[in-house]
Amino acid sequence: MFGRRGDRPAPLAVTVQEGTGATLLLLHGLTGSAASWMRVAPLLGGYRLIIPDLLGFGRSPKPDSPYDLAAHCAALSPLIAETRPVAVVGHSMGGVIALGLLQRHANLAAGVLVNPALYESRQQALAAMDGAPWLQRMSLRSPRLAHLMCDASCMLRPLLQPLAPLFARDLPAPVARASLDHTWASYSRTLEHVVLGGLARPLLDEIGGLVTIIHGEHDRTIPLPMMEFWASLVRRLVVIDGDHEALLLRPEAVAREVIEAISS
Repeated sequence: MFGRRGDRPAPLAVTVQEGTGATLLLLHGLTGSAASWMRVAPLLGGYRLIIPDLLGFGRSPKPDSPYDLAAHCAALSPLIAETRPVAVVGHSMGGVIALGLLQRHANLAAGVLVNPALYESRQQALAAMDGAPWLQRMSLRSPRLAHLMCDASCMLRPLLQPLAPLFARDLPAPVARASLDHTWASYSRTLEHVVLGGLARPLLDEIGGLVTIIHGEHDRTIPLPMMEFWASLVRRLVVIDGDHEALLLRPEAVAREVIEAISS
């Protein structure tokens, strides 16, 4: 059981892209994996990249964890101690975890949040979910049905994963397959505690000066006006031509702005 006092976090699955520059830690969003960065990572060739599958997702362990911010940060802490990244870059839900790591680790000098899931309150997040992916909407409106569907997907994962690219033709095949690689516990608890937890205000009040936000102008999951609300609390807000899937659809723009944020 993960999360009891004295337990050591289970090691995460990690993809490493070697480089001669500083080390960056890249964090994916909800239902994502290291594959989510497959189009951005090659464009960050000057850096050494550490790209984990977060606890409960992708190839990483899926224990009976609370899957709150503390649990995700605890799972990442040994990796940070080992690889010593200078900055953390998080997409969507991974942006909230990036803030938690910035708060906890003084060696992280900067954070870059790409289309981050920053909401002032649970109520604000729920109001914005009309544009979110269908599983997130169903999880909030019909949690029992979503639970049943997620459990069925888990049981049928070996059969469904090869077919996933056929039903998500707008996603690269590795990303589509990885979107099924989670459990109901890891998905629903992370959604509830990290995305809907109202964590943005206290975190940004404390470490917002270290943060750059890169946001897609056409993001429907976290609409741009919500992100503009946080602009005064962060170092810089950059708006690009893209939506919530900017990592995959606008990788050149994301990579350019990440490099600019880390270099400045």
